[in-house]
Amino acid sequence: MKLALLRCLQTEEVCSGRHCLEFIDNREGSLADREEEIEFVALSTCGGCPGKTVKESVENMVEAGVDTIIFSSCIKLGTPIGYVCPHVDKLKAKIKEVEQSLEIIDWTHQETFNQIIWHRIKSFNLGNFLNRGMSI
Repeated sequence: MKLALLRCLQTEEVCSGRHCLEFIDNREGSLADREEEIEFVALSTCGGCPGKTVKESVENMVEAGVDTIIFSSCIKLGTPIGYVCPHVDKLKAKIKEVEQSLEIIDWTHQETFNQIIWHRIKSFNLGNFLNRGMSI
């Protein structure tokens, strides 16, 4: 899988994207059950409501070989600013206009920091920790 992360422009002002990137790197959250190799290829924002630059961003992602787009949790779950994207269906439609075969994953990680920590405790794998490291 060649993966691109799509973030909310409003959230980008207060969120570094750290948890999304860690969950991609550690294959956690929505990627936990994926068997295939994951290559992180691109990162972009929606361009602001209602997805002003999504088509252009996705065109660039497709040129880079992206076959899967994952929405950062801010889009679907509203973290950390408490504002769920009201345009998520428009974003998906614009993505599919560019390339119908693109897979879209709705979120990266759990909703709150406490849920992230609890998830990591429950799914802790000593082998992964020793081989790859685990960051919080």
